[in-house]
Amino acid sequence: MGGDDFIIVLWGIKLEKLVEKIKEFAKDLQQALLEFYKEEDRQRGYLIGEGRDGVKKEFPLASVSIAILKGSSDPLDISKRSAKLKREAKSKTGTAIAVEDLNQILTISP
Repeated sequence: MGGDDFIIVLWGIKLEKLVEKIKEFAKDLQQALLEFYKEEDRQRGYLIGEGRDGVKKEFPLASVSIAILKGSSDPLDISKRSAKLKREAKSKTGTAIAVEDLNQILTISP
């Protein structure tokens, strides 16, 4: 887990209910993020800008990758499993939720 990652530990909530709440949150967040962009950038699905090397290139719009897992109190185990799920979620375009126990990746459209 890197500098812009965070973890939330919950108990006493059913996985399906948690997934539904996270989907609602992700949809709301995706909509809020889009408000920061010009209409033309939203339509295109990316920004055009100058990279660190000074060359013009395409930059994806902001998105969120969420990993949901359960059943461990071992920090190393949590880190390994969440990193795997996060990679799977990041392999999708836009905001995505990887759910370990349901073995699926949900994508959130704006």
